[in-house]
Amino acid sequence: MAKETLQLTLGMADLAWFDDTKMAWVVTPGTYKIEIGSNAESVITSTEYKIGKEIIIEKNMAVL
Repeated sequence: MAKETLQLTLGMADLAWFDDTKMAWVVTPGTYKIEIGSNAESVITSTEYKIGKEIIIEKNMAVL
């Protein structure tokens, strides 16, 4: 079986969710785990990284 290399780049904005009380895209502190595999039951590799404090990515003050 041939091996292939995958390079995956994730930025803070990829982890953000919209907090409507702050009207901003926010990354919540915590440990984020990235798993790679053909499905959820056959993870080949994984890595974790930690966010120590809340990060505001972008404020959106526009009213819809």
